[in-house]
Amino acid sequence: MINVKDVPEANTNLSGEMMDLLFKTNVTSVFNVCRLSAELMAKNSPDSNGQRGVIINKSHRLAFNSSLAPYSMSQAAIIGMTLPMARDFKDLGVRVNSIATGFYRYQIPFMKGAQFQKFLSMMAFPYSLGSEDTFYHLCEKIVTNPYMNGEVVKLDGAVNTSFF
Repeated sequence: MINVKDVPEANTNLSGEMMDLLFKTNVTSVFNVCRLSAELMAKNSPDSNGQRGVIINKSHRLAFNSSLAPYSMSQAAIIGMTLPMARDFKDLGVRVNSIATGFYRYQIPFMKGAQFQKFLSMMAFPYSLGSEDTFYHLCEKIVTNPYMNGEVVKLDGAVNTSFF
């Protein structure tokens, strides 16, 4: 994953090299982990629903509304592979879902004081950043709901990312 602070400013560094790096890091690696994981999960004994495994990919909210073209496109590609992979892996008994997260404190460690408060003001209630606990809780719900497949869930506190 590329830290948000490492993402170029909007409309800068739109080079092919930047696209290659972001897609290799964010898309190709996710695709390869998914296909190799599904292959291993297919060897599991199926549960009562015929399920052998669950893949949960992590994308970012910036895929939906941002002017950071290379990064946003790489995150949108992860979202875009969710439903096709769910369909491709159906005969293996493997479900695929994705979570599009908002911002977490580790992504913006450089923000302090008034700058951080201004950032939080762009959030809807509860005016806070995401936490590992909220992410894990959603993962648990996805795993335990056998009907959830091919879905992308936004876990972003309704943050307004139009300024990115």
